[in-house]
Amino acid sequence: MQSLAEASDRRMGRSDAREAPALTDRRTVLVSSSGFTKAALLVAKSHNIRAITPTGVTPGFVGEMANNLESVWSKWSSFTPERMVLKVQWADGTHEVVQASTDLGVFRADGSLLFDAPQLANELMKLYHPNNDAMRDATGDEKFFEFGVQNPVHEGAPIYLRPFVDQQPVDLVPIITGRAVIHVVETPLKHGE
Repeated sequence: MQSLAEASDRRMGRSDAREAPALTDRRTVLVSSSGFTKAALLVAKSHNIRAITPTGVTPGFVGEMANNLESVWSKWSSFTPERMVLKVQWADGTHEVVQASTDLGVFRADGSLLFDAPQLANELMKLYHPNNDAMRDATGDEKFFEFGVQNPVHEGAPIYLRPFVDQQPVDLVPIITGRAVIHVVETPLKHGE
């Protein structure tokens, strides 16, 4: 079994049997028949994803995107978080791996509860986007994923593991793991004369 990982030091295994040809210029395009909300367009733009409707598929778009391609690889995915650990480095240099149970709290600087562990995992999964090396290299054989975020913040402010504690981590990396379902379909292209 293979795993899908966004972290740069955790690359997924590859299956040579279904390896997509390498492209010098990779692009991600989302197409929706009903269009996109302003928020979705902003997210797409921030991740260098082109969002279009079928009316946006003009001859110029086709020429820009497809005239030199022999096939298109369509990918869609589903991720189900199952477990989260927090890798912590304290100011004194000690390291700790904290199992994120439902009673683990994440706090604001004023000591008020921000999230419990499942809520934190859900918030962090919102940061995962398909425009990354691991997803571009996905072959469809992936069964698990691992996603980490270095020193996450909430609304621009640091998060804390314990309320009103002077010592806070100097390095905090939540690692979420779970099941991944990746569908990859190759569609051969035939160009007109």
